[in-house]
Amino acid sequence: MTEIRNEAMFDAIYSVSPLLSQIRSRPQREGKSSSFEDEQGSVQPINYKLISIPVQLKTKEARGLSPTEFIELARAPGIGMGTEMMRRLYEMLEETTKKTGNVVNGPLTCDLFLDLLEKIQFDFDDDGNPIWPSLQLNSDAHAKFKLQYPEWLKEPKFQERLKLIVDQQRDKFYEREACRRLVD
Repeated sequence: MTEIRNEAMFDAIYSVSPLLSQIRSRPQREGKSSSFEDEQGSVQPINYKLISIPVQLKTKEARGLSPTEFIELARAPGIGMGTEMMRRLYEMLEETTKKTGNVVNGPLTCDLFLDLLEKIQFDFDDDGNPIWPSLQLNSDAHAKFKLQYPEWLKEPKFQERLKLIVDQQRDKFYEREACRRLVD
């Protein structure tokens, strides 16, 4: 029962946003501090923050519950944890983008979308095709984007600028890959 509960909790964490499952993590087994090296070669400390979601249920309280009810009770703290993780992730992204000057504001137009693609870094597969980054929008903006993007793709001016951006990003990617430090 404990394994089923834990699995349901972790599934619930990642169900909050597909973005959470795309974030690579590395377990830290000991110590109270850590750091990472950013793209510019600066060592950045990791500021740990405790996230806690109070749980008042005990496994023995699950007696008499149907499997569906039991799993739903186990999912609640997972959803709370996932929601808190996303809230903190957005806070960190807002802070980082302000610091680096990568903030793009305004209603989502084709020009603003292309400006955004110019500001971010994305990778390419072995065939040289872009691995498109995730775009996080609120529900209204997402609905508008889904309607507008196919229309933008029909415009030659948009296609031309998009191709130019992809070519520039590909060149930057190959340069990054050529300068990478390889570890034995």
